[in-house]
Amino acid sequence: MEEAAAAVSLAIDRKKHGGQQRVRDLRAYLFRAFLRRVNRAKKRQLMVENAVRLLSASSSNSTDPLAELELKIFIDEFLTDGDSVARDMFYRRTQDLSWRDIGSSYGISGHAAESRFSQAIHRLAKRLGLNVGQEL
Repeated sequence: MEEAAAAVSLAIDRKKHGGQQRVRDLRAYLFRAFLRRVNRAKKRQLMVENAVRLLSASSSNSTDPLAELELKIFIDEFLTDGDSVARDMFYRRTQDLSWRDIGSSYGISGHAAESRFSQAIHRLAKRLGLNVGQEL
């Protein structure tokens, strides 16, 4: 709630100094800002759970709860700290888009999109101290 209040405070200050229309109902504005933050967090959580479920189903060690937890943490870390393009590519892949479709939305080939995503995964794995060659 504090984050939403801080964001609203900044927005109101920007509107005041930017010559934009002022906020008419501060309580409603704050409530909507809070709801947007909750919805964004919930969407991220659902995406992580969905990705873990998809990856666990295809993984050979899907019965290992520790591996599943590590995968969930890795995906959550990726969605939190990964670059915005790689995050968007991840979301699109979980929506069953092909690498070709993802690449065309960025004006690159499907192979280049897949390579960029793979590089982002490897950078995060290296930063977290995971063996880059190990299966994620």
